[in-house]
This record gives sequence, C-alpha cells and structure tokens, in this order.
Amino acid sequence: PAAGAGPAEGAGAADGSGSVDGSGFAGGSGSADSPGSVPLASLRYDPDDPTPSIGGPLLSRTAGPRDNSVLEGRDDVLTFTGPPLDEPVDLLGPVSARLSVSTDTGYADVFTRLCDVDAQGRSTNVCDGLARLETVGQAPSEVTVRMSSTAYRFPAGHRMRWQISAGAHPRYARNPGTGKSPVDAVDFTPIRITLHTGCVLTLPTGPGLRDGPAV
Repeated sequence: PAAGAGPAEGAGAADGSGSVDGSGFAGGSGSADSPGSVPLASLRYDPDDPTPSIGGPLLSRTAGPRDNSVLEGRDDVLTFTGPPLDEPVDLLGPVSARLSVSTDTGYADVFTRLCDVDAQGRSTNVCDGLARLETVGQAPSEVTVRMSSTAYRFPAGHRMRWQISAGAHPRYARNPGTGKSPVDAVDFTPIRITLHTGCVLTLPTGPGLRDGPAV
C-alpha cells in the first residue's frame, strides 16, 4: 500500500523453504479475493494431543508475551517469517487474518498469532485470535480470524512472524473434529488442515505511524 494509506495487507503463504519475497512473508502467489485452489502447506491436529496455549491475554501468571520457541517446534504449528526490518514498524489497532483453508473432516479451528522475532531468534507473541469453521468436502473455504488489537513497535532488525495452528488448549476448548460441541464430544478425530493460496495478514499501519511493510 501507499505510505500512510491504511492497513498493510499482502498475500503471505510459505512454501516450506523459509524464503521470503519482496512483499514480506515467505510465499507464493495468489489472489486474496477468493479462496485459492493451490495447496501451500498443511498440518495435522490431534485432539488427543492438542496444540498447547502459551502466553496471551489470560488471567494467570503465565499470561502475556512469552517465548514461543517450543510451541513453534511442534509439527502441528506452521510459521511464516519476514525479513529483518530496516527500521522500526509501529502497529496500532486491530489485526486480522484471512485464510483459504480445506480440511479432511469438515470441522476445524484456526488459531493465528503475530510474533516478534528478535536478533537472537526468540519469538514472542504480540496478538492472536481463533475462529471455528466448517468446510465442504476437500474444497477450500475462506475464514477470517479477528485477532486482538495491539499497540506495538517492532524494532529495526527484528522480524515479523505469522504463526498458524489449529488450537490453543486449554485457553480454547479443543475441536473434536467431528462437528460435536467440545462440551459434549466423546469421540475425537485427527484433522488435516491445508492452507491454500490467497492467505492474507492485515496489519494496522495507518496514518500517523511509521510506514510498515506489506506482509
């Protein structure tokens, strides 16, 4: 976007190589206007071994910004990382993610988190959110995850990281993968979630803030 024009928005999806393009996050191409058809990355979520919650807006001593390194080392967590920032980037306002997703069960949660990666590689959570979705067959569906608002500065030399998983337990009740309510579920089914082209992370880099990259 033009400098100071509003939220920075860009297609971001990883090919697994860890490379980045000029727009910010690792990725291929794809329109954000409709669910993409090209699969880019996938994860397997097991309700019997749910992705744990680390930090975030909790009423406990484990709340707030935390090191996400152990979480991001799990097989059921995807991370897409941008290049080192040439100058500080300020965010002020709501953050959201729009993803093109397919599942093999028809039922899943999508948890997305924005992290700050420092020069030593430590990944610290900034804001996050979760959305529940139902998909039809193997066709990708579009889901919007409204993450919490933030007032945060990414220092020069740090990198932005987009973290995607299928849960954050026990902060959010685990999705059983069957369509049943998490409260009533007795049976649990592992879920394969695939991301497709057209995934977008929108950051609030509006007027009055330092210009941020499209990511």
